[in-house]
Amino acid sequence: MEIFELSDTAAEACMRMVRRVALAVRAALRRDGVVIAQLNGRTAGQTVGYVHFHVIPRWAGQRLRPHARVVTEQATLESFAERIRSHLNDRSND
Repeated sequence: MEIFELSDTAAEACMRMVRRVALAVRAALRRDGVVIAQLNGRTAGQTVGYVHFHVIPRWAGQRLRPHARVVTEQATLESFAERIRSHLNDRSND
């Protein structure tokens, strides 16, 4: 499925959730910026068959790398995820 197939209601719900996650990433990781990406079709880099969004924290001086080429260590990802979850559970950020 690609974004073109979403109903208006589903697309609106996706963007509300993307914003909520981006706010949590910003609060949890104290980043300098956030990349939000959504890929449609194999040519665009979509590798799974459903609509999803990438919310990627960015820090000053960090090189932008191609999608899915370099994976961060699992322990670091788990630490980031826990910090982000704690901010998602704090509904005052909505």
